[in-house]
Amino acid sequence: MKTSKLFSYLGLMLFFASLSLTGCFTDWQGEGNLTINLGGSERSMIEWAGKNDSVREDIKYNIKITENGKLIRELNPKGTDVAIKIPLPAGTYTVNVKAYYKSKTFLYATGTSAPTEVKAGKSETARVEMEKKYYNIGDTGPGGGKIFYVDPKGFTVEGYGYTAHYLEVAKDGWYSNDSTASGDLELTWWETGGTYPVVAGTKEDIGAGRNNTRLIIQAAESADASALAAEACDGYVGGGLNDWFLPSIEELKELYTSRSDVGGILNNTIENYWSSVDAYNGLFQARVLSWYTSSEPSAMGKGSPHCVRPIRAF
Repeated sequence: MKTSKLFSYLGLMLFFASLSLTGCFTDWQGEGNLTINLGGSERSMIEWAGKNDSVREDIKYNIKITENGKLIRELNPKGTDVAIKIPLPAGTYTVNVKAYYKSKTFLYATGTSAPTEVKAGKSETARVEMEKKYYNIGDTGPGGGKIFYVDPKGFTVEGYGYTAHYLEVAKDGWYSNDSTASGDLELTWWETGGTYPVVAGTKEDIGAGRNNTRLIIQAAESADASALAAEACDGYVGGGLNDWFLPSIEELKELYTSRSDVGGILNNTIENYWSSVDAYNGLFQARVLSWYTSSEPSAMGKGSPHCVRPIRAF
């Protein structure tokens, strides 16, 4: 999936779901009907791979109705469901809504209503203002870097067993506390001198970089050596987060594709960037991606210095 810009939200940072809580009849227990109306401006359009689709068609809601913190009802309607009516005793309720886009784990927006009293035979309306929770390519991520890849369906982070939807690249000048620092470190993949062992099990795929980095560091520890590029990424704590790693080849390719969307980072057009993938060619080499040719990765000696930029998956 190579998308230069995932979402164009037509300038809206919020969308709204109007939730109508309606007491429709009275019995001796004071019971009424709770009608949840999911109409509203979530009909706004997004841009997905250059094609406009209705948000509603790919949204699924998780709606929890609570009274004094106790869960009373839980609903999971589709985005195309505009009204849901359920019987409910008269009382004061809070409606919590989560909207998921294209998968069960891609959180799109959330919102909570004010406590609303529903009286038997009376109609009340609660309004939920849905706050945007997704990231666009080019947004600043939780780690202070830039989002460069988004997959609403999710990808597996190999070796760690969780589903991620985003890749974030470390900020420009990531290696220094100096706010004026820019560019990248040039490091060797493996310390110079001695032997350069093959690191078994590294893979090129999106989602493989974090486990690749762990395998490289483990191999270095076993050899009583230093894997400088991988260790620098693993040791980075941008945004107070410690899950950064040296990207795989496919992750680097996505970073190159999104280079114009992430602003002034990685704009050097002549350098090679290290990946976390061993070349497995018997020549003591690992894979790099050139910011000059970009199309196909090549292999360079593990003892030669090239640029390094950490990324993270979440």
